[in-house]
Amino acid sequence: MRVDIAQHLMRDVVEIAQRSSLANNFRFVRAGLDSVQQHKAAFLLNYNDLSLGWKAANFFARSHEKLPVYLTADDHWIWRAYLVCCNPDLYFDRHVAEALAFLDPSMQHDRSTLEGYLIAMDTSIEEISQTTGIAADTIQAYEKLFFNVRDRNEDYLFLAKVVYPHGRLEEFYDNYLNNTTFGDLIRRAGYNTGSDYVSFMSGLRSKLVQDMSAGDMASKLEKVVMANGYVMAMAGLINQRENAAGLRTAQSMITAAKAGGNEQQDMSGFDDPGVAASLRDELSRVGRAAVRQNIAAKAELQGQYTSPQED
Repeated sequence: MRVDIAQHLMRDVVEIAQRSSLANNFRFVRAGLDSVQQHKAAFLLNYNDLSLGWKAANFFARSHEKLPVYLTADDHWIWRAYLVCCNPDLYFDRHVAEALAFLDPSMQHDRSTLEGYLIAMDTSIEEISQTTGIAADTIQAYEKLFFNVRDRNEDYLFLAKVVYPHGRLEEFYDNYLNNTTFGDLIRRAGYNTGSDYVSFMSGLRSKLVQDMSAGDMASKLEKVVMANGYVMAMAGLINQRENAAGLRTAQSMITAAKAGGNEQQDMSGFDDPGVAASLRDELSRVGRAAVRQNIAAKAELQGQYTSPQED
């Protein structure tokens, strides 16, 4: 939903909610708000609710109020949802009904996968439709009514809160996978790495692993592990004994790299055993000759000092 439309819509929601029995639909709205409180409530509604489109449409329909704004482009789905809420039989809309179906608990996996694609931003609605088999209009209706992120792709704080409501720190914990839902994981895959990873993580057909099996993947993985450890250290976790697996892995790689570098340096240029043996023999021969020469020189010098001096 466009920001200017959302702001206009929310001002009317706050005003109507104060004199309506439906105020509980919006937890930020209370009766008797002054102008500052009304603006605050409108801002919070607009900034915190991904399903704002559907809630607003349902709210105005149940309040027997007309939508206060003229909706254009993709926002027309809010108008269509409003008509469905006014009279589901007269204004039946297949795509609004299918978007609503994604809210059913039995569709949790499908809903999470769809949200992962929507927040990835590197794929279009049409491409998501081709990948999943869901009608493009149904995907558009769901995004506009229940997961409105694409209109706010430059609202970085908002998107970060959608994906990491408690910050990224929880990814550092050893039991991260045990305490994180599939929905969170799939949305973070889309947000951090893109739609190809959503396909792979959700179980859809994907050539991601095959495409990455050749090349310098080992080197890239090493860089990612080292970068992760560095970030953890700079974030103040360098002294953590627990919940610092990434840091420990990076430290192990540093130790292994140093050990490997020393061995390589010792062998560098002496890989041929024959060359190495000949060189060692020559060094020994030269060394023994030098030692004998040194001993003889010392003995001669000592004899000069101990011989009687002539008058």
